[in-house]
Formats: sequence, C-alpha cells, structure tokens
Amino acid sequence: MFTAGESFPLVVTLVMPARGLTEQDVTRLSAELLSSTRAMSEMLGHPTDQHRP
Repeated sequence: MFTAGESFPLVVTLVMPARGLTEQDVTRLSAELLSSTRAMSEMLGHPTDQHRP
C-alpha cells in the first residue's frame, strides 16, 4: 500500500499531433497539465508548494 511518506513513480504525458499546434496552445496545455499533476499529487498525499509556477 502506498503512503504519503513513500515514493510512488508515476508518469503523465500528453501526446498530440504537432501540425496546427501553436505556441499559445503549448503554453495553455502545459499550464493545464501542470495543474492536473499537482492536483493528482495532492490527492496522493504529497504537499504542494502553492507559490511555485
């Protein structure tokens, strides 16, 4: 069983075709991915630093 004090290897990735992808799309999707992975970390018991970008 996983506890908050243990390491838990996890990989999250986003795959999509590059054709038609703008720099604004990459910026927006990167922010959404970061937000989602922080939320997952919190759900798994990892304290997150709200001051980090």
